[in-house]
Amino acid sequence: MDIKNKTAGPKNGQAENALKVKLNNFFIEYFNYLAIVVALIILATGSLWLLYPRYQKAVAASQAASASWQKDFAEKSIYYDKLVALRQSYELVSPEERSKIEAMVPVGGDTDNLITQFEAIALKNGAILNSIKITNESPKSSSKPFPGSSLEKKEPAGIFDELPQGIGLVKLEVNLSSVSYPVLKNIIKTIENNLRLLDIYKIGYPAKENKVNLVVYAYYLKAL
Repeated sequence: MDIKNKTAGPKNGQAENALKVKLNNFFIEYFNYLAIVVALIILATGSLWLLYPRYQKAVAASQAASASWQKDFAEKSIYYDKLVALRQSYELVSPEERSKIEAMVPVGGDTDNLITQFEAIALKNGAILNSIKITNESPKSSSKPFPGSSLEKKEPAGIFDELPQGIGLVKLEVNLSSVSYPVLKNIIKTIENNLRLLDIYKIGYPAKENKVNLVVYAYYLKAL
């Protein structure tokens, strides 16, 4: 037993030395490659450590942008569906009814036609149109009505508290003379029955002078 153990000892040492030599030779031969691999590992780890937070931010920003886009797309889809439904409703209206609607609320201010209409109103009722001032309005809310007349109402937008989208407003300041009280009532009735949508906002009527100052609003569709 002792002889065998003494013989095995040198053999094991020789094997270990041979393995060490082989490892040394391997490291020497492939040192450059191993150094590159280690450097790449370190670089990749460092890059990941530096870039990962930025990557997370980029992903979060991308998700937010995607959510915003989806919301915008959904809103525009709903708007498109409303336009389609509106178009379908419009096509159900007869040409005669369309003409009436266009006369009530025409596209654009159509101020020349408004002047012609008030000249006709004055002539029809035996009054004289002295002057008419027409301005486009961008009304602001006001809770203070003109005092002294039940016909006067608060102004921000004529008959509307706020103008509907796509609707414009024209303000007319009309001065008429040769106006008695019965004539004034007829003028008001004529304006109310006029096909064009007109809203009397203010009436100034000094009866002794037989004249009247009217503030009237007309509505129109804004051109797209």
